[in-house]
Amino acid sequence: MKTRHTCPRCNKKHNFARYIDVDGNYLGDNIGRCNSEVHCAYHEPPTGNEIVSDGFVYVPVETSYLKNSEIFEDKYQDVLFDFLCTKFDIADVIEIYDRYIIRSTNVKWSNSTVFYQKDIEGRFRTGKIIQYGKNGKRIKEPYSRIYWQHKLVQLNREFNLEQCLFGEHLLETWHEKNHDRNIYLVESEKTCLIASLSYPTDLWLATGGLSNLSPKKLEVLKGYDVEAIPDKGGYKIWKDKLEPLGITVNEVMEQSDANDGDDIADLLI
Repeated sequence: MKTRHTCPRCNKKHNFARYIDVDGNYLGDNIGRCNSEVHCAYHEPPTGNEIVSDGFVYVPVETSYLKNSEIFEDKYQDVLFDFLCTKFDIADVIEIYDRYIIRSTNVKWSNSTVFYQKDIEGRFRTGKIIQYGKNGKRIKEPYSRIYWQHKLVQLNREFNLEQCLFGEHLLETWHEKNHDRNIYLVESEKTCLIASLSYPTDLWLATGGLSNLSPKKLEVLKGYDVEAIPDKGGYKIWKDKLEPLGITVNEVMEQSDANDGDDIADLLI
C-alpha cells in the first residue's frame, strides 16, 4: 500500500501503481494502473519501451513456505466468525473454519481473520489477514485492512511468495465419487466460505482477487470440470482469461440487479 499513489481518475488514495524506469525512477504522474479494475479501470502504460535481453539470465526463485510453528493457533475469535454465526448454524461455521483453515489474530488489527493458502501438497504459502466490521464487510477506511503473514515472516528470514488458490488443499480429497458435484471458483475468500455454507456438497475455491488468474496458479484445476462466478463487472475479464483454459464462466452476477463489485455471497446472504 505504501508504494501506491492517488489515482488520477477516481482520486482514491493508495490505489494507483506507477511505472518506473530501469533506474527505479517514477515516470509521469499519470503513468500507471489503478487497482480498482471494475470501478475505475484506469491504465496508462509508458510509451517508447525497448526490449532488454542482452546479458539477462533468468534464475528461478525457490518458493518459500510458512512453517507449522508460524501458523496462528487462535480460532473463532474474529469478527467475521461472529457475523457468519448470525446467518448460519454455529456448528456449520466451525466446520467450515476448520476445513478451510481459518484463524483469528490481533497481530495487525484486533479480531482479524486469517485465510491460509494451503496448496494441494499440504504446504502453507501464506496467510491473508483481513479485518472485518460487524456487518461482515471489509474495513476500508481510512485504508483497506489487508495484510499478509509472509510479510511478518520476512522480518526474520527471506521469503519468496508464490500464491495458490484458497481452498486448494481440498482438491486432494476430491475423489471420483464427487463426479456428480460441482467445483466453483470465486474471487474472495469470504465469498468462498458463504457459498460453502450455502451449498456444502459442492467444492468452492477462491482466487483472492479479480486479477489472480495466472495459468500457473490455475494449473492445479487441469482435468477438473470447473465453473467460475466472478463479481459483477468482472465477467469479461474472467471470460477472456479462463475460457481458453477450459473453465466455464457463469453470468449469474451480470444478470442480477446487484451493484458492480457485488459477488455471489451478497445474493446468498
